[in-house]
Amino acid sequence: VAALEAGDAAEAERLRDVQRSFIREHLAVWVPQFCDDVEARARTLFYGGLAEVTRQLVASEADWAE
Repeated sequence: VAALEAGDAAEAERLRDVQRSFIREHLAVWVPQFCDDVEARARTLFYGGLAEVTRQLVASEADWAE
């Protein structure tokens, strides 16, 4: 946002690419399995639900990153 507000479109695009790479190459790689593990071991509905919300958020971000 700061780059866009400063009128630096090239820096904003570079940062957007960094964000996309982080999502694709890091979060989307391990978060789904982690959420599966949390759901399988959760002793309360809260943590199972939190894992599902997290999975959906990362999936949505991964879709955006593609």
